[in-house]
Amino acid sequence: MTSRRSLFRLALVTGTLGALLGLVGCGSPSGTPTSPTFAKAVAKCTASGAQTQATVEANSSFRFSPEVVCLRVGGTVTWTNTTTSLDHTSTDEPSQAASADDATIPPGGHGWSLRLPSGHSASLTFKTAGVYHYFCIPHETLGMVGVVVVIR
Repeated sequence: MTSRRSLFRLALVTGTLGALLGLVGCGSPSGTPTSPTFAKAVAKCTASGAQTQATVEANSSFRFSPEVVCLRVGGTVTWTNTTTSLDHTSTDEPSQAASADDATIPPGGHGWSLRLPSGHSASLTFKTAGVYHYFCIPHETLGMVGVVVVIR
């Protein structure tokens, strides 16, 4: 049986590859989103809409909210665990991912693994442009994944 996630990846490859190739070399982010939702959000990330500060909630529905953040180089994301009884992480370490698509780092970028105990926050400043796919270690297979798009 084909999983919903696999279908999203297939749709991405067949439906948005051309659009993403058009971004390469134009000062736009590099990388491949893992779903059509991510692809649309990545495509909408422009210099005029990029933030210097963003907050992402790690919630009890096993989701990051928002799932996609658009930052300027030098911008900071703060992840906040809004649950009262679940621990989460914000992780972009390919060696720790169940799926390689859930942990991508652009050339020159660096991975991370931030612990997010219940009710706590952690922040990270992004110095390299590109598309970063990240996940929650204990909840990745439940779909707790996100994207940080960093542009110049």
